[in-house]
Amino acid sequence: MTGKKGPSLLLLLALLPSLAACGAAGPESPEPSPAETAAVAAAAAISPEPTPEPTPEPPVPETIDQAWFDDALFVGDSITGMLSSYTLLNGGLGQADVIYANSYSCHGAVEEDLKLPYQGERLSMAELAEKTGAGKVFFLLSMNDLSRTPEQVLDCWDIVIEDIRSRCPDTELFIQSGTPLFTETGYMNNENVELLNEALKNFCLENDCVYVDIAQGLKDENGNMQGKFSLDYAHFNGEGCKVWIEALMDRDNYYYATRSGT
Repeated sequence: MTGKKGPSLLLLLALLPSLAACGAAGPESPEPSPAETAAVAAAAAISPEPTPEPTPEPPVPETIDQAWFDDALFVGDSITGMLSSYTLLNGGLGQADVIYANSYSCHGAVEEDLKLPYQGERLSMAELAEKTGAGKVFFLLSMNDLSRTPEQVLDCWDIVIEDIRSRCPDTELFIQSGTPLFTETGYMNNENVELLNEALKNFCLENDCVYVDIAQGLKDENGNMQGKFSLDYAHFNGEGCKVWIEALMDRDNYYYATRSGT
C-alpha cells in the first residue's frame, strides 16, 4: 500500500509552487489604450481654470484734474448759474457744459415738465444728456426741491434717472449736495437741506449714482453759509464758487457703491 501512494504524493508536491504563485499574483491591470489616454487629456482641456471677472473701474479717478471734466455736463438752477458765470471768467472745470434755469427743480421737471435751454431748444434732463453726449452729468437741484419731502423728491429722481439711463446707459450720474443757506425762511432752512442731502446720499448708494459733498467748505460752525461766501440768502459769490470747484477736485468728497463694496 505504501508503494502505490508514492508517485501521487510526489506529483502533488511538484504542483504546489505553481498553485501558490497563481493565488498570490491575481489578475494584472491592462495598460490604457492610446485612445483612452487621449480622451482623458481632452476632458482636462475642456475644463480650464475659471478666469476671474475684472474689477470694475471706479467712477472717480485717484487724482482729479480739470481735464476730467471735459466731457461733463453740469445741470442746475440759479446756483449753478453762478458757477456758469464764474467758469466763463476763470475756468476751472475744463470744457464742461454748464446748463441751468432759474427756479429749476427735480420735482418741477417731473411734475410740471419744466425744460432747460440749450442751443435754442428746450430740453428735459435726459434729452440734454443725450444731445450733449456727456460722459458724466452733475446735478444740483436741491434748493427749489425743499418745498417737497425727501421721499417725494426721491420719487422724482427715480423717474429722471430711469429716463436718462434709457437714453444714455454709459453716462455716469453725479448728484451734488444741497448747499447751505445764509438766511433761513420757512421751509427754506438748513435742517431741511441736511435731511434732503442725507436722502440723496442714500439714494445714490442704492442706485449706482455718485453723491458729491460740495457743501462742507461753505459752512460755518452752525451749519449756515459763511458770510464771506454769501451773495444773498442762498447764492454764493465768486469765492464760494472757488470753494465749490475745490470740493469737486477732492476725491474724498465723492461717495458711491461698487459691486464689491462701498
